[in-house]
Amino acid sequence: MGLNEAIYPEPDYYEVSGPYNRLAVALGKFGNWGNAFGTAALNGEATIACTPVRDESCGAKCPYRYDCKADGRVRFFYDSLSISLPKWTDYDKAKPEHKKAWDAMIKALTAHEHGHIDIYKEFEEEVTISAFTSDCDGEKAIEAANVAWNKKTEDMLNKKETENVRRHDAYDEKTKHGATQGVDLPQI
Repeated sequence: MGLNEAIYPEPDYYEVSGPYNRLAVALGKFGNWGNAFGTAALNGEATIACTPVRDESCGAKCPYRYDCKADGRVRFFYDSLSISLPKWTDYDKAKPEHKKAWDAMIKALTAHEHGHIDIYKEFEEEVTISAFTSDCDGEKAIEAANVAWNKKTEDMLNKKETENVRRHDAYDEKTKHGATQGVDLPQI
């Protein structure tokens, strides 16, 4: 499976009960009628290469400065993607027109939550991150390069997560949390 492939998770269900004309109230108790979730993650590590450079300022004992570069490919992704949808426990007892309206709402809600999963998948990216350090002590230079690389990686993850939250909010605002996509239970 390559980056950005949309594989949709099987939904988890929460239960709502009651007659059709009271379902919107019952669903309202849960906040959003459906939800998509993911946990941000990253995978990668740096390779550190150091070059000794003659530098008299480092002292007579060690006249070299160590210039180190940490390079590594990092994959940012969302792990554990999930969707939560309602299950109407009184569905089997409902009138045909109520079942039809419920089915249409669930289909639209599922499509809306898949839109959130698509946003999570668009978050996926593989990038090269580099960090440079320099120190008269070679071990300190290596350690500093590793710390600097990890910091850059975490900063990029935080920046990407902030942007991802903004994209989910914009999607919900544009679709009115799915209402413009047909997430509705009309009174019939």
